[in-house]
Amino acid sequence: MTTYIGLLRKSKHTFYAVLILFFCVSALAAQEAKLSQQQMLEDFEIFRGAIEEAHPGLYWYSDTVAVNKRFDKISNAIANSSTENGLTQGEFHRYLQEFYAAIRCGHSWMSNPSFRKRYDNGPFQYPFSIFFDGKRAIIQASYDSLSELRTGQEVLKIDGIKIDEIKEKIYPYLPSDGFNTTSKDRKLQNGLLYYYQLNVKLDSSITLTLKDEQQQIIQKSIQGITKETLAQLEKASKDQLGIDEAYKPMHFQVIDEETGLLTINTFSKFWVRKQQNVRFRKYLKDTFRSIKEQNLSRLIIDMRENGGGNDAAGARLTRYLINQPFSYFRKMELATNKFTYTDYSTSKSLNLLSKLFKKSKEQPGTYLWKHHGPLRRQKPKKYAFNGQLMVLTSGSTFSTAADVCAILHANNRAVFAGEEVGGGYYGNNSAISMDITLPNSKIMFWIPLVRYTNEVDYPDFYGHGVIPDHQISLTATDYLNQEDSVLQKALKFFDSQ
Repeated sequence: MTTYIGLLRKSKHTFYAVLILFFCVSALAAQEAKLSQQQMLEDFEIFRGAIEEAHPGLYWYSDTVAVNKRFDKISNAIANSSTENGLTQGEFHRYLQEFYAAIRCGHSWMSNPSFRKRYDNGPFQYPFSIFFDGKRAIIQASYDSLSELRTGQEVLKIDGIKIDEIKEKIYPYLPSDGFNTTSKDRKLQNGLLYYYQLNVKLDSSITLTLKDEQQQIIQKSIQGITKETLAQLEKASKDQLGIDEAYKPMHFQVIDEETGLLTINTFSKFWVRKQQNVRFRKYLKDTFRSIKEQNLSRLIIDMRENGGGNDAAGARLTRYLINQPFSYFRKMELATNKFTYTDYSTSKSLNLLSKLFKKSKEQPGTYLWKHHGPLRRQKPKKYAFNGQLMVLTSGSTFSTAADVCAILHANNRAVFAGEEVGGGYYGNNSAISMDITLPNSKIMFWIPLVRYTNEVDYPDFYGHGVIPDHQISLTATDYLNQEDSVLQKALKFFDSQ
């Protein structure tokens, strides 16, 4: 069985791959090409025009004045730069990334291929990993005995900068839905060092200030290694420890004669089929039939590592959990049905696809999609569960998983435990994305085109995800002790009923 703590250990490798693809924000000026004012102005015009035309969530959490003020910050930075040697690519990218994160849309991603190339090809990897719980950072693993680092040592500073100061520097560049912060903290959980390199300092050596088991403060200077060398060290470490890399997107187990635990790590039907050789809908049907046959009266659903997937798969799950007809999505809409920036995109068929969205009579200037299952009234499934339900959540519970939590909350169907859900309660911007590559800087960004509105109404959660009834986060101490404090809390709650 893959435990939740074990899943966190394994997830860091996938996490880095996703980070390298989507969240490349560099503060490094050295060795970077300069962009002239003219080049930046050309790129900025495309950046602004594409977002104003197509991003359906641009004004979800900000008014026109605030958005224009953030655009002005970029144009002023360009104007104040040198005419010939304006800004480095990394500096320009940071201005754009800060704006994009300020839209407060967790599906709005950006990448700097130039930085990624330098990062991948240089000696900028380190033979250790850090676990960060939002307040405290510890050495998660050390892959090289020469470094003399030990699991559990607390990291107080990196290159003389306190951990909380590093977090403060990084936060403005991390996208999340609304005003949520748990999503940002979860990105840093296994990515603090990586984000430090992207935002603060990229160097071939690093100095750590540590607190050891005897509470003594020590310093260690670590030399960087290549990506290939790190991969070899990690593999050797796993082989020595006998770590099982098997990963199951979905898993069900009976805890006791009354209680079942269903772990759902994704709503990607493709990923479930690929990893477990079973269709998502069949797995759900078989699992809930088993729950009914075993007469289980209590169910825990663990979605702490569920970053989303197919929206219809999420709606299907709720039909096994809500015992009367209910609504799921209120509407799906585009901000435009004509995309004028396709010359900078690989998404050439958007104008054809957008014709399937019909002009809204109630909200001029938007275009609605009406032919989708989750927009219809939902009916309970044959093996719908009628007993006590608890859902475990975290800042990584995002997109479709966040929608599921919102619908369950709106229908008073579950008790929640863990961290605030990382995705927005009222919906998100996702589904189809339009990629844009700026011609001069080569910076890439993705515009999520469809705004989903959930059938919910709870103003206290505006700009947030579902806030659990029992708020508890996994700490660095929990991680070291291999204790799943959130699951333990859920089981104690059931026992107290």
